[in-house]
Amino acid sequence: AGLEANSSVRLLIVEHITSPSAVTMPVERIIKLCRSRNVRTLVDGAHAPGQLHLDLTDMDPDYYTGNFHKWVFAPRGCAFLYTRQQWLEEMQPCVISWFWQKSYQKRFEMQGTRDETPFVVLPHCFDFVETILGGFEAMREHNQQLAKRGAAILAEAWGTEELSVPESMRSPFMRLVRLPFDGIEFETSNEQSDKINNDLTARYGVQVATCFIQNQAYCRISAQVYNEESDFHRIAQCMLDFKEVLKNL
Repeated sequence: AGLEANSSVRLLIVEHITSPSAVTMPVERIIKLCRSRNVRTLVDGAHAPGQLHLDLTDMDPDYYTGNFHKWVFAPRGCAFLYTRQQWLEEMQPCVISWFWQKSYQKRFEMQGTRDETPFVVLPHCFDFVETILGGFEAMREHNQQLAKRGAAILAEAWGTEELSVPESMRSPFMRLVRLPFDGIEFETSNEQSDKINNDLTARYGVQVATCFIQNQAYCRISAQVYNEESDFHRIAQCMLDFKEVLKNL
C-alpha cells in the first residue's frame, strides 16, 4: 500500500535483521514486491552474515551489504557489498582512486591508503568457524539455543517476558526481554538507552543493549560461542541491582 501511494519511490532500504528489536525481516517477499513495482532494494545485512545462511543469488536483491565483524569474528571494517548484475556498471564508490574507470571490483578495491588487514584475515575467520567450531550450522545451533536459554533466565529472574514476535521472524542469536522497570518513569529515547547502557558498564562492567519499544524498556541480549549461561545470570542480577539504584535517584 505504501509503494502504491508513493509512486516516486525508487529505492527501498530494509534491514535483514533489525538491530534494536532483533527481528528477521521477510526480505525475499519485500524484494519481490518492490521489483514488481520497479523499486530497487538495498538490504542492510549488518547482523546477517554468520547468523543466517545467505544465498544472495536466490534472494536476488538489487544491493546487499553485510558485516563480518559482528558474527564471523573478523576485525571491524570487514564488510561486503553485493550488486545485481544489471547495476554493476553504474555503481561507483564515494571515494574514487586509481581504478575508477576499471571493473566494479577494481573500483571498490582501491580507495586510497587504508588498512587491508581485516580483509586479509577473513579466510582465517571462516577456517576458525569450520575447523574449531564445527562449521556454521553447528555454531548457529549452539548460539540459538544459548540465546533461548539466556532469554528464559532473564524473564524468570525479572518476572517479565520476551518481546512477542512470530517465530519465523525471531533473530537466531539475539533476543529481547522486557526490563523489570515497572513504576520507574523514563524518557523513552535513544539518549536514555545510551545512558542506561553506559551506567551498566560503569557500575557493573557489563555491556548489554537496551531500547524502548512501545514505551516499554527492553534488554537485547546476544549469544556467541564465548558466552556462558552464567553471563546471563550476571546480567539478571546486575539489572535488579540497577533497578534499586534507579528507584533511589
